[in-house]
Amino acid sequence: MSSTRKTPEHLQSAKNLRGVAGVVGAAEAVGAAVASEVAEAVEAAEAVEAAEVVEAALVAVVAALVAEDAEAAALAAEVAEAAAAEDAARLAGCGSS
Repeated sequence: MSSTRKTPEHLQSAKNLRGVAGVVGAAEAVGAAVASEVAEAVEAAEAVEAAEVVEAALVAVVAALVAEDAEAAALAAEVAEAAAAEDAARLAGCGSS
């Protein structure tokens, strides 16, 4: 025989509160999961931004090194030209004696 007794009136609100508490608990769990996903997305975006900053800094360093190499190459060319001119002058002086 099954019981078909109705919940007494003074317990109805408590029964409803249990259902509301369950819904609130589920909503809090979903909210926490969403907050966690948002936090991960923000961290990923910050990591990408940091990587872009590092990349820009590396490009600037490489550009500076290339510029220094170009200056060093130009200076070496000038020194080589001067040495060649001195050698030519010395050789010209040796031949005129």
